[in-house]
Formats: sequence, C-alpha cells, structure tokens
Amino acid sequence: MRTSHIGSFPLSYSINNIKRILLDMIDIGLDVPPYPQLRSFIDIYLKPLEIFGLAVNRKGIYFSSQEKLLYSEIQAIDIPDAKTAMEIVRENNLKFKGFRAPITGVFTLSSRVYLTNDISKGLQSTAIANIEIVDGFFKKYIYRVIDFVKDIGYNIIFFDEPSLTLIVGRKILFGWSEEKIIDILSSLAKRAYNSEVGIHI
Repeated sequence: MRTSHIGSFPLSYSINNIKRILLDMIDIGLDVPPYPQLRSFIDIYLKPLEIFGLAVNRKGIYFSSQEKLLYSEIQAIDIPDAKTAMEIVRENNLKFKGFRAPITGVFTLSSRVYLTNDISKGLQSTAIANIEIVDGFFKKYIYRVIDFVKDIGYNIIFFDEPSLTLIVGRKILFGWSEEKIIDILSSLAKRAYNSEVGIHI
C-alpha cells in the first residue's frame, strides 16, 4: 500500500508554493505525490489550446469551433505545472516511491469547450456532444499530454473524469455507447504503457 494525494491545494499558483507543498509531502512521508495543482484542473489543460489559437477563454468559459478542432492536431505540448514540480524534485533530491500525474480526461475537457457562442443549451453545445471531436482531437491531445508527463519522469497516471457522470446514467447521452467510451479510455491507458494507470470520477 502507498499513500498519495488527490492533487489540489488551497494555495496560490507560484513556484515557491509548489516547492513548499513537495517539501511538506516529503516531511509527512507521502509515498507517491502528484504534481501540486494550484490552478483549475481545467485551465491547466485547456490553456495550451488557447496558446495555440484553438480556443478562447472568455471569463473562465472556453470557446472553440467544430472546424478548428476537427482539423487541428497539437504536435508538442508543455504543462508547466507538471514540469516545474519535477524540476523541484530533482533540484532538491527529493526521494519518493513514484510520481503521479493527474490528467484531466478527454470527456471532462471536451465538456468544458463550447462549440457555439450560445451556452444556454449546456452540454449539448460543448464538444462532448460531438463524438468525432472527442475521439479525434481530444484523444490525440491527451496522447501528447501522456507522452509529455512520461518523458519528464511521471510513472503513475490518473485520468480525472468527473464529466463521465454527466453523460452516463440510466441512458447514455449524445449518441455515446458503453463500447465507445471504454474504447477511448482503453486507448489512453495503452498510450501510458509501462505506467500505472487509474481513473478518478
């Protein structure tokens, strides 16, 4: 049995606070720390889309379009939160049993990106209602995220997918099927080969 932490901490985002948290986790004997999430778990992973011009953040709500997401693919990515934490671990020679990367999953990210300026229809107006975009753009995007965190030293990957509870119930919404959802999740787990994989819903 190993101890870990969900990842979010009630501190402002700064390098000093990331270091403070990692040192505290060493002091309490935590086995497998996540990188400290001091920003929204949505913003951490949607900000790169904004940087690449694939989404716009208006007062905390992300907007894109079907055309942009269907015909775009991000080849390189940087998640500063994860990279900074690993740099601090190495610079300070912090010894843990492993390192966990909490990655916001394809269903949750797509549920936060509106494909129209009309947000009154809720989830129906977001990318989660478009299977082709989720299975295409967002799956490949998270492939890049997985590759990035593995390359810098994370060996345990957890997908945060609270939005699955919004589309899966007595009925499965927007034309999704159990088989398709499982297929996407399995594909992501395979991408994280040689790593431990989990999901947090």
